[in-house]
Amino acid sequence: MKKGSKIVSLLLIMAILLSGSAFADEGLVLKDGPAVYTVLPGSEAIDIFDWMCRVINYNYVYRVDFLTIYKSVVETCGLSVPESESEYAYKQVIYDALLADESRLEEFVKAAFNCLDPYSKYYDEAETAHMNQLLASSNIGFGISMQLAGQGLVIADVYSDSAAARAGLQAGDIIVAINGESVEAVSEMDTVTEMLAGDYGTEVRFTIKRVGTPELLDITAAKAEFENTTVNYRFIGDSIYIMFDQFVFESEKQIERVLKQADARGVKKVIFDVRGNGGGSVDACEKISELFLPHGSKIVDIRSRTGDFSASYASHSELTRLKYEVVLLTDKNSASASEMLTMALRENNACTVIGGNTYGKRVMQILRSMDSFNNPALEERLNGMIGISVAEVLGPSGNPVPEEGFAPDIKAEASLKKVRDNTDIEPIEDYLPVAPLTAADKVAGLKKRLSLAGYYIKDVYSPMYDRQTVETVKAFQENNGLVPSGYLDQGTQLEIVRQTDELDSIYDEPLNLALKQLNVTK
Repeated sequence: MKKGSKIVSLLLIMAILLSGSAFADEGLVLKDGPAVYTVLPGSEAIDIFDWMCRVINYNYVYRVDFLTIYKSVVETCGLSVPESESEYAYKQVIYDALLADESRLEEFVKAAFNCLDPYSKYYDEAETAHMNQLLASSNIGFGISMQLAGQGLVIADVYSDSAAARAGLQAGDIIVAINGESVEAVSEMDTVTEMLAGDYGTEVRFTIKRVGTPELLDITAAKAEFENTTVNYRFIGDSIYIMFDQFVFESEKQIERVLKQADARGVKKVIFDVRGNGGGSVDACEKISELFLPHGSKIVDIRSRTGDFSASYASHSELTRLKYEVVLLTDKNSASASEMLTMALRENNACTVIGGNTYGKRVMQILRSMDSFNNPALEERLNGMIGISVAEVLGPSGNPVPEEGFAPDIKAEASLKKVRDNTDIEPIEDYLPVAPLTAADKVAGLKKRLSLAGYYIKDVYSPMYDRQTVETVKAFQENNGLVPSGYLDQGTQLEIVRQTDELDSIYDEPLNLALKQLNVTK
């Protein structure tokens, strides 16, 4: 059962990924502790700086004195080091500098956090806006991901129910112009970002090339809200493989929808991949844990030095027993909320962990934007956000995250292999022709080979020779002097194999061991 108020906070792998937005929760307040010095009159900047130092001193997960904070500012900002080692002497140097130039306030506030761990930081306005977008459950935009292709921009993916999807843009389309301005020679994505700038409702005209369509197409889309997709999945035999990138708010709803599809098929074997997942929202992690753990199962304890942020989380699900057989895939970049999920499932005997050691991040941050403190002077001077480590994370057993990370139950790493030696890629055992809109076991292997050769394939795991793949095969045939029939004839298959046999591809040993652990029947 939870004790105290619900904590809305973020666990992330690196300081660059640690930020947030106005995630203010009335039950969780940063305190500033008692005033230590009398602030000099006539300087609002000094007053704000002094308040920020008290916030750090009182709330930080480990004890940090004022002298350490002041030294960090003096050294980082290149101020004159005083002869005396006293707090007063260092404080006076900083106050004198602020009296001389109040515009340095934000610089000094940033420097004050430098003496803390890598996850505690002051984020300026631009950094805050960037992280708000990364952590939001939805965004404003067109809902496409793009890659530079030398001849324009290839649309790698179109999010479902996005502005791009509704307008008719498709994965595999090549954008050659935006609002009539060519992008065929563009070499930096920042240039594209500037061309697509605008608020909700902004219309942009995309000129595209589409395989199978000889003429250019003009498609206009207006920016709208779309879901920030952090979950991808596919069925492998009688299991479901879920790839999970980040714990953003409402991620649990995406995973719940995927699990409902598994339930509809009677699939109870789940491979949950958090490799490379640097963390995110504790609230999302708690709710995801509840999808797997029976009611009352302990998830995590939060323990702060002051006691102000201490809390205990347990499952509130309707499950009375474990529903799924779970394998969790981890690596050195599985951090924070990923490690919390690892603790929660493994210590409740709800999963087997395969892969590599996790990152080893044991502290939790809270984040507050300046406008959440109801102080007009503060808002006017500082437009960013503070993120500060306030508590340690303990698993159901009461132990913290190990500094070296969690060791897996079965250790394994992905590795590079030649395509012809990679058991992840289906071998081509015969070269009998495959007609369009039919299925064959070897089609998935041919698709993977085409993808590695640089051709766009939407679903490399499907044995279906679908319309999109037919058009891709036609393009391959045209590029290699073959008749562009769209049939996977013997000559086309031989050429695909010849061109790809020596290419490197990833052999995913952890995934293969997971399939073996779960006894997956393909």
